[in-house]
Amino acid sequence: LALWLLPGAFKRTVSQANKQPAQSAGYGVLAIFSGYFSALVALVLILLIGLLLGLFSLGGMTTPVFGIGLSALSLIIAAFSFLVTTGSKLVIAYLIGQLLIDRAFPQASNRQIWALITGVVIYTLIRSIPVVGLLVAIAATLVGIGAMWLAYQSWRKPAPPAAEA
Repeated sequence: LALWLLPGAFKRTVSQANKQPAQSAGYGVLAIFSGYFSALVALVLILLIGLLLGLFSLGGMTTPVFGIGLSALSLIIAAFSFLVTTGSKLVIAYLIGQLLIDRAFPQASNRQIWALITGVVIYTLIRSIPVVGLLVAIAATLVGIGAMWLAYQSWRKPAPPAAEA
């Protein structure tokens, strides 16, 4: 879906993973740690706000704070966890497939789809090897999430002003 609905963002992320894999892995560690730590902090804040509202005779507000706050937090955690467990691996699988398809079949049609399919098959085969597969999965997760973070940062950064003649 990302390749179909957000091709530019997906390709920027893959490009980032290809250009700076070590830096992406470092940012991946930080992004995963800070993402789940931030979720824990948000949970504590939601609980404290709900309890404080209950203490100050605003008990009617406690249920909406808990309901909306915990529901939103659950949705955010689910989306983040999906990116960590699946999205990061798709970035690396597409990168591997793209490198292979570009070298083996440079004139192929539908190269994006074939790159993704090839990469997923290769990743799945490597992942099935007991110890090596686990190490590859960890590396793919860290590099993929870090590449997403770096691509997001480069997208968010304003373009430098054009030099005047």
